[in-house]
Amino acid sequence: MYLDAKPIADKKLDPAAVRRAAAACLSKHPDLQVAVARDDLGDRDPPGTAAACRGLLHPDRSGDVLVTLKPFHVLESEGRHLARHPGL
Repeated sequence: MYLDAKPIADKKLDPAAVRRAAAACLSKHPDLQVAVARDDLGDRDPPGTAAACRGLLHPDRSGDVLVTLKPFHVLESEGRHLARHPGL
């Protein structure tokens, strides 16, 4: 997820604090397994799935907040949906 840097700068907010607040808010979403700010994937050792995201981080290309969905979940604009593999 990419955040719009202009309004953050215009309001003189700390970009890292905004990214962490966005990750904290997103982490409450019932379909997400993890939401982590890019700032927390650098030197720190985040727990669980967030640690796996570290290998996906590219300083020039990655989003501000990285998210992963729970297994068999998809996000759609019309609400929560559960995707099941045939045979499950």
